Parts: sequence; structure tokens; C-alpha cells
Amino acid sequence: MEPEKIFAMPVTGVYQAYLKKVERKGGSEADLIKVICWLTGFDTKTLKKHVKEEIQDPLMLKIRYMDKLVDELAKGRPMEKILKSG
Repeated sequence: MEPEKIFAMPVTGVYQAYLKKVERKGGSEADLIKVICWLTGFDTKTLKKHVKEEIQDPLMLKIRYMDKLVDELAKGRPMEKILKSG
């Protein structure tokens, strides 16, 4: 997703997009909330190995982390493994 597009989206729009993605694969909103809570209190330096390219903008970096975590959740990966993957 292009940075300009994601920066222009309201938070509720981003949340709804992630929720639809998770629910399509049988995940729950509770799991998405766990991922969001975990992400917002997590030291992002330990997740760098999951980001393929170098991202300079700190907000875009967190958005990419969130996208990666939601992808894992949508694939049906157990929450315990997602939260330990950092």
C-alpha cells in the first residue's frame, strides 16, 4: 500500500480493513485487538527482521508491522506464536 494512501485513511478505516481481512480467514476481532495491544506496547527494533525493505518513516514502519501481524493472524497462526515471533 502506498504511504500517501494509508496516511490519508482514518484509523477506523484501517481497523475495519484489518478486521475484514482477519474475519475472512476465520479469525476474531478479539484476536485482532490482542495484536493491536501487543504492537502498541512493543519495542519495534526486535521486529526489524520481518520487514523486507528499510523504512525510514517511523509511522509507516509501525503500519508495516501491523500489516505483517494481521497477515499472520489472518492465516490462522495461533496468537501465542504471533506474539512470540518478535
